[in-house]
Amino acid sequence: MLIEGLLEWLLALPAPTVYLVIGVLATVENIIPLVPADTAVALGAFLAQRGLTTPLNVFLVTWVANTAGAIAVYVATRTYGRSILSGRLGRRLLSPSAIAAIEREYIRFGVAGIFITRFLPGIRAVVPAFAGLVKLSAPRALIPLAVASGIWYGALTTAAAFLGANWETVTGMVSGVNAVLGVVGLVALALVVWWIVGRIRERRRRVWQRLEQAFQEAGTDPLATADPALRSAAALVLDLASADSTLGEEDRHLVETHLTERWDLTSPGIERATEGELEKSAERIKETYSLNERLGVLERMHRAAIRDTGLSRHETWMISRAAALLGVTEAELGTLTERWRTEAPAE
Repeated sequence: MLIEGLLEWLLALPAPTVYLVIGVLATVENIIPLVPADTAVALGAFLAQRGLTTPLNVFLVTWVANTAGAIAVYVATRTYGRSILSGRLGRRLLSPSAIAAIEREYIRFGVAGIFITRFLPGIRAVVPAFAGLVKLSAPRALIPLAVASGIWYGALTTAAAFLGANWETVTGMVSGVNAVLGVVGLVALALVVWWIVGRIRERRRRVWQRLEQAFQEAGTDPLATADPALRSAAALVLDLASADSTLGEEDRHLVETHLTERWDLTSPGIERATEGELEKSAERIKETYSLNERLGVLERMHRAAIRDTGLSRHETWMISRAAALLGVTEAELGTLTERWRTEAPAE
């Protein structure tokens, strides 16, 4: 009944107004997912049978309006999204460390992920906002958005124009396609969740493996990049740098560059841990290793990441984060750092 009423209303409007209505609905879909933009597009193409519109104009209006809306949402969330989430309510909804983790995973899927999810009902509306939130570059975000929108609305307009003699057939086609894509989206979401859970488990296993290697007895050669204990200690510092949301991008890049080059930490299989995974590891470390063993690893992390790489200006940050990971108190850390100041470093 609603569709029939909308159809009669549009038939009474001049062509420019019909295009305006279609364009507004296609734009607003990027903000309100429940807006029936697909139905409006199909309706516009259907009206071509009545001579009120043309399929080409319907497609162009829809594509341009939908893409413009996506760009506006992307720019808004890229500019203001982080500041909104930095407030008290925003931090409860999504912590800075969670945003950093999401950003790494989202960028990993890249262009293909944006392109595919733009076809899925209920999901495609949030893609521009998410791309802006994780600060994906404009070309990586907007090009696949525009291409996917063009393919989707082009196919929808063409199909509706060919089936335009029977409106029930058109609406059935739109509903059927969206239902199929909805099922595909749910299956894809389940597969992605399964894949992410598997990655998290594997990453936790690797984090603990690095920790165990760091607790091994280190050699005495400061240039021995193959020393598993020192190399793992350096990898742990790299984990801390990657997971720390308070470390600036320039400083994080400096730390990562020095450590990856000095200890060859870019080889396949080495993957950075998240802050949550490090916190869980910290609890297990205190239960498994004695204080002396933990202090020994802290010294190795200091040696691997400070003395042997020239990152002395980051010493305070690195040591405090490493101490928290290893369950070393401020008093215990103060005693250790005082000893480092009085003792000459081993050559």
